[in-house]
Amino acid sequence: MRLVPALVLLSAFACEPIGYLSTSDDSGQPEGDTDTDTDTDTDTDADGDTDVPVPEYGVWEGTRTFSYDYAGGCEDAVDETGFSLSVDDEGYDTLMDRCPGCDYVYELSVSPDQVCDWIDIATTTYRGLQFFDDSAAVWRLDYEEPVLLDEGDFDGWTIDYYYQSDYYVDITGVISFPEAE
Repeated sequence: MRLVPALVLLSAFACEPIGYLSTSDDSGQPEGDTDTDTDTDTDTDADGDTDVPVPEYGVWEGTRTFSYDYAGGCEDAVDETGFSLSVDDEGYDTLMDRCPGCDYVYELSVSPDQVCDWIDIATTTYRGLQFFDDSAAVWRLDYEEPVLLDEGDFDGWTIDYYYQSDYYVDITGVISFPEAE
């Protein structure tokens, strides 16, 4: 039985350690990596987001273009800027009562005060917006009864809408929301 001592001798060499594990102060962070947070994105905050830009719905930046073909035709535009009202602002409750489905109500400044040499434009007006998945309802809130101007296309940043006035003037509107800070 010379085989048993040979196996014992071989197994003794098989268990001989080849190297040793050592502890180090390595943080596990590759050189040059400045992302010190613990989430999996590449930004430097720890909230797990990827800092995707989001629109600021509290700011209205828009234009309305007035056009018609009769009597020589005309195409003219107004600029609209404004901010949404909050519960602390005067008139907020009244406007929300007029448009209970609205997500936001706005006070807008409009310029100029006349287009096509005969269409007078209110330089201060109130609007409401009601958001849906891929559309938004644009409401005029200047009078006792709200008026739905249109339910226009909405991509999350821009609303494109259209309506026609009592005098068959086509009105095409665009509302763009800036990036939130």
